[in-house]
Amino acid sequence: MKKFNRAVHKSMGELPPALRQLIGDADVATATAEFKDFMTALATEFHAQLALDINPKDINLRVPGKLFGQTVSLDYVASGSIGSVYKMTIGDNIFAFKINRRTTTGELDVMPLQKRVRGLVNKMHIGSVFEFNGRKYSWVISDFIENDRVDGFESAMEKLYFAYITKGVSIDDAHPNNFKDGRLVDTPSLGMRDREYDDIKKLTRVQVDIVKKLA
Repeated sequence: MKKFNRAVHKSMGELPPALRQLIGDADVATATAEFKDFMTALATEFHAQLALDINPKDINLRVPGKLFGQTVSLDYVASGSIGSVYKMTIGDNIFAFKINRRTTTGELDVMPLQKRVRGLVNKMHIGSVFEFNGRKYSWVISDFIENDRVDGFESAMEKLYFAYITKGVSIDDAHPNNFKDGRLVDTPSLGMRDREYDDIKKLTRVQVDIVKKLA
């Protein structure tokens, strides 16, 4: 997956496999464009109501019909400092639909990094930039995590340490609220860290393998 380019691209990623099965013989590019338009319409309406000073949890999004022949429903989950998340059901499939309230493309920027740390990051499938009142915002579709684990945060910290040692991947905001079921759900804080002055950088490949086994 190529790095997101704000100047060129307006989207990142691809349709979730479960949805690609619903398009049949239809052209993937056409189906993806239909999906983007559907999500962007919802995200735009969200901002239209937000502009009326409606609290995000009280915003009532009207679903613009069916998608790929499937009924779509939305349930508000929560809002963070940057975005609001909905549980989106498309037919029998459930996803997390995040709409950013600030002009950020954080998820799109770090989406290519998720392949490096699959077990740490909640899977992001597709996202896009859209405009409202002359400003650019973004939305992203991810896997939906229904339940958490008692040791979810501790498990994520172990994975993060492992990812840092082996891949140089770090997280700027490792707050418990940003993790669920041992995976990072608030992904914009994901990044690559310069390990030039770290002791970890001095480890040989054999030493790294030993640390991996111990971890």
